[in-house]
Amino acid sequence: MKFKKSFSTLILLLCVLFTMTCAFAGDVNDTMAVSLDNSQMEMSQDDENSEVIFADEAQTIGETDDGTFAALESKINAGYGSTITLENNYTYEGSGYTNGIKIERSITIDGKGHTIDADGKARIFDVENGVVTLKNIVFKNGYQSFFYGGGAVRVKTIDCVIDNCTFIDNSAPKGGAIEYQGGWNNVTNCTFIGNYAQQGGSAIYLGAANCMSISRCLFIGNEIGGSQADSSKINNNIFIFSGASFDFTFNLDLNNNWFGNNAYYYDEAPQDNMNAWLFLNATAEPDEIPFSGTSDVTFKLYLYNASSGKVLDYDNSLLPEFLMTLFASNGKLSDYENVTLGQKVQFTGTALGVGTVGLAMDDYSFEIEIPITQMKTEIAADDVTSSYNDNKNLVITLKDANGKPVAGASISVDLKGVKKYTTDAKGQVKVSTKGLAPDKYVAKIAFAGNDNYTASSKEVKVTVNKLASKITAKAKTFKTTVKTKKFTVTLKDETGKSIKKAQVTLKVNGKTYEATTNSKGKATFKIAKLTKKGTYKATVTFKGDAYYNKATKKVNIKVKAAFKTVSKGSKDKATVKKIQRALKKNGYYLSYKGHYLMVDGIYHDCTVRAVKQFQKAKGLKVTGKVDEKTAKKLGII
Repeated sequence: MKFKKSFSTLILLLCVLFTMTCAFAGDVNDTMAVSLDNSQMEMSQDDENSEVIFADEAQTIGETDDGTFAALESKINAGYGSTITLENNYTYEGSGYTNGIKIERSITIDGKGHTIDADGKARIFDVENGVVTLKNIVFKNGYQSFFYGGGAVRVKTIDCVIDNCTFIDNSAPKGGAIEYQGGWNNVTNCTFIGNYAQQGGSAIYLGAANCMSISRCLFIGNEIGGSQADSSKINNNIFIFSGASFDFTFNLDLNNNWFGNNAYYYDEAPQDNMNAWLFLNATAEPDEIPFSGTSDVTFKLYLYNASSGKVLDYDNSLLPEFLMTLFASNGKLSDYENVTLGQKVQFTGTALGVGTVGLAMDDYSFEIEIPITQMKTEIAADDVTSSYNDNKNLVITLKDANGKPVAGASISVDLKGVKKYTTDAKGQVKVSTKGLAPDKYVAKIAFAGNDNYTASSKEVKVTVNKLASKITAKAKTFKTTVKTKKFTVTLKDETGKSIKKAQVTLKVNGKTYEATTNSKGKATFKIAKLTKKGTYKATVTFKGDAYYNKATKKVNIKVKAAFKTVSKGSKDKATVKKIQRALKKNGYYLSYKGHYLMVDGIYHDCTVRAVKQFQKAKGLKVTGKVDEKTAKKLGII
């Protein structure tokens, strides 16, 4: 395992002076202090509480009260072995209790996170006897003057457990938060912040307190001190600008603690006599990332054994939870501002070079460096098949090595000419195939790379097919008398769009005619040599071109004889008889001067008169002659 070594300037704050006191002398001095300097005060308290009646049976007490020290003392004086739960905060007020509320029998006090605030005027608890457990309590502003110890708590008994408590801004000449005058006690999971002692042990003072156990505690700007702590164990604690120092002691176990800025690399030993200590290090997986790549960074403590010279793994969960501020350069951290030891954080590189991830703790920082290189890229694009003038796109996507789109990148595409495009938020560009002549192409796509991404390229096939075409031509009838017969057809593509300027041919009766479509796709043929009546089969053909496929259409063209005007004196008896029959059928056969219209094939006066009457009745020009219009009205053609 490779460890990162910090070169930050360390500010060693372990300047701890303790009063030398032996176990016996400690007991004597304490007794003397009480008898000489505090006897009247304690007498006063005894007088105040002289009428308190102690219960004999264990109880569980958890009611709310007025939050005074008197109310708290009343709860504490429950039966032997009782459990007290605090349902509200407590604040010192008035007078009395300056030496603290006395605890003289076995009891458990569960603060449930509530605060006991002595307002800088009194000690909070004076534990003199019994098996006592204090847990989940915030001790604040406890105070002792002169040479008395234990600003918040003084412990004279054995088997006292203080667990998961917080000590803030307590002060005393020694043992700003706690003073122990008895051994075989335990402090676990506690936090000490801003406590003060003139003579030593701003957090905890061990005065002839042997066989102590202090573990999983956090000391910030506080220390453990004492005159004697034989066979005590102070392990798995965190000291930030803090430390531990003793005047003389035997068999003291100070191993497996982290002394923060005092030593955060294994070859920088804390200034205490110990064999093994913790040091901070960071690992990054992977230890090198591409631009926009991620690395999991873990800050944790390792154990260094000075005797063996080995670095060992260490279970960071043995330590109290401690939040540290994160910072980063040339990258960003995902959803984290603070981190605990052993917790993974994800770092994303946002600029080439060297990224850093670090922890800041007051006056120093610790960081790990992570090289950031160019991210590999890949161009994704599929072959495209379209038809002429179809607005189909060649879709190109630029992705990084993690499959994420690369936006804002310049892509060049050579598709019958080079053009440049910029990728959108999805990493895509769209190249239209509209306007490309039908053919087979190879599109050459290239990303030249930039400061953050490597170059990449790709070739894809683009096939543009011809459009199908369609001829529309309807059967038509011409008269033989029409010399130039005009026949019009329409040419369109498969989408219904007119095909202009296209050459089409018409083949009929052995002759071929040519025409060119106009802007509406219409072409008109001029047929000059189709004079005989009959029905002719014609074929219209568009041979196709570079853009459109061939199309043909078969159609019938009919030529019929024209009707010749019949008038008085006509010798076409057959036609005259048809006219006469039609006139009689329509009721035009009245007599004139004794004459009737007869069907005799003779176009004479009676026939002329009947034709005129018919023409007048039908709104035709009255001429007495049967022209084509009159013949159609009569129904003979």
